[in-house]
Amino acid sequence: MINIRKKLTLSDLNPPKIVTWNTYYWSPNKNSNGRRYNEKKKQQEVLEWLNNINKQFNLNIDIRVDGKTIDVTFNNEKVAYFYYKESCNNVYKKQDFRKLLKLIQTKSL
Repeated sequence: MINIRKKLTLSDLNPPKIVTWNTYYWSPNKNSNGRRYNEKKKQQEVLEWLNNINKQFNLNIDIRVDGKTIDVTFNNEKVAYFYYKESCNNVYKKQDFRKLLKLIQTKSL
C-alpha cells in the first residue's frame, strides 16, 4: 500500500520503465516497422498503467489516445499527458504527470 501522507512520486505508482527512463541518448530502431512497433508498445504500457491507476484510486479520469499522445483529463482539465515517437534519427518522449500525482494525493486523503 502507498503511504499517502508523504509526497507522492511516480516511482511510488510502479510506472512502466519508459516513464522513468531518460531517452535523450537513445537511438531509434533502424527500420520503420520497428519504430512503429516500439511506439505502440510504449503507448500501450503507459495506457495500461494509467487505467490501473484509475481503477486503484477510483479517480474517474478520462484517458484518451490521439495519435502518439495520451491525454488524461479530470473535470475537463488536463492532468497528465504522455508522448512517444521515434523518427529516423531521434527518439522523442514528452510527459507530465505532476497534476495527476496531486490528484491522487488529494483523492487519497
